[in-house]
Amino acid sequence: MSKGCLQQYKIKMESQQNNRTGGTNRVLEKLKASLEAGQFYEAHQMYRTLYFRYLGQQKYEELIALLMDGALLFLEKDQQTSGADLAILLLTVLQKANKQADDLKVELLSGLHQKMKPDLAERQTFLSNALAWSGVNPATNTTGHPDLHKAFAKTFWKEKNYPLARHHFLRSNDGGALGKLLVEQHIERGKEEELDFFITQPVLQALCLRNIEVANDCFQKYVATHPQVQRSGSVFRLPLLNFTFMLLESLNMRRKDSFEVLIEQYKPALEVDPSFKSYLEKIGNLYFDIPSRREQGGGILGMIQSLLGESSATGSAETRSNQQPLATEPSPIPRPTLQPDDLD
Repeated sequence: MSKGCLQQYKIKMESQQNNRTGGTNRVLEKLKASLEAGQFYEAHQMYRTLYFRYLGQQKYEELIALLMDGALLFLEKDQQTSGADLAILLLTVLQKANKQADDLKVELLSGLHQKMKPDLAERQTFLSNALAWSGVNPATNTTGHPDLHKAFAKTFWKEKNYPLARHHFLRSNDGGALGKLLVEQHIERGKEEELDFFITQPVLQALCLRNIEVANDCFQKYVATHPQVQRSGSVFRLPLLNFTFMLLESLNMRRKDSFEVLIEQYKPALEVDPSFKSYLEKIGNLYFDIPSRREQGGGILGMIQSLLGESSATGSAETRSNQQPLATEPSPIPRPTLQPDDLD
């Protein structure tokens, strides 16, 4: 996090010093003394006292700067719980003040997230609350602002937490970064026979999230940079790569007939994972208005089950058993990242 971002808020806070009451100034003096003496518990309580005082007076700008400064100070002093507490309070103020996510706030919040230890319980609360706050604007993604997802994804990537990094990149606008992440994840933790699966599943998930641009950019970056991908022109050695490539083409051109033919032609490859059925049903509904199974007796899922066979789940296990088994600990890719309810 750049010091310039925090400095902008400090300037705002200092510009309002003359408007503080005598009681507030006394609390600030006690706060400074506690910090200098290393009395972090007392300092934390002083911050919370100021939080309730400023909140009641609706001094949002000054409170935002104060909490930002305090959270950063505690985290840098390795007072993780106190720092996270102030960071969570900061999000409450941002929401009450109707502040919208912008580049400055995204950088500030992602900076706090980076300074929290991965095993800190409050870190997840902070992340969830930050995304909830950033998604209140109807103009942004309701699952959280894409830029904030991207910032969190980069942090998890640095920590080698590939599943969480992938989760947040899927909800960002940076498909290229997601593609690079998947290349690294496969090379470091995947198996050779999973090369195609590592890209096909997240592409389908991105499409289910209505993020077709991310799906396209992710696929292109993956096949262009992965040293093990073999192709001749636009034809890949692995069937699932060909399927994913042509699926994206059919969606870009809105070719419903191509979509249906692809499912039939690539039946053996699609049996690799039974979750593909649900993804493809959702994709057919989103991009071609094909009624889902719930909307019309069977719908596209019935068609997919007919094409792929009712024993796809068994076939998936049999197919993989004839190859090297998928790693279980740590799992290279959560199966699936999206739960069935996420496809509704």
